[in-house]
Amino acid sequence: MGIKRLDHDEMRNTAQKLFFRLNVSFPSLLEPVTALSGGQRQMVAIARAIAFKPCLMIMDEPTAALSVGASEPVLQLIKMLPSEGAAVMVVSHRLSDLLTTTDRILVIRHGSIVAELKTSETTEEELLHQMAGIQ
Repeated sequence: MGIKRLDHDEMRNTAQKLFFRLNVSFPSLLEPVTALSGGQRQMVAIARAIAFKPCLMIMDEPTAALSVGASEPVLQLIKMLPSEGAAVMVVSHRLSDLLTTTDRILVIRHGSIVAELKTSETTEEELLHQMAGIQ
């Protein structure tokens, strides 16, 4: 009849693989997202995004709601995605995350790009100066 049915077993298997890849575990995959913590919801959103095998992934503060320990799998994923053919754009106030996961950094101040820096040639201090407009 042309009506597709959801394959719940396949959906659960895919979710398990994605969460394993992100090094995340949940008491139950049947738990509603509304019952999860903010950090867990963030991981669900990231897993959902990578399930579609994106060409470009824009991540706005991907580790903001996560503890330092929970951030590590996300940072590893950010580093790995380009090798799988996905460009990644990260917006973050955690400068250490940017310095460990990116190739280049654009500093935007008052809506304009004020600096484009090669990550391997910059420091956190230089980033702070660029952000604050200190030369």
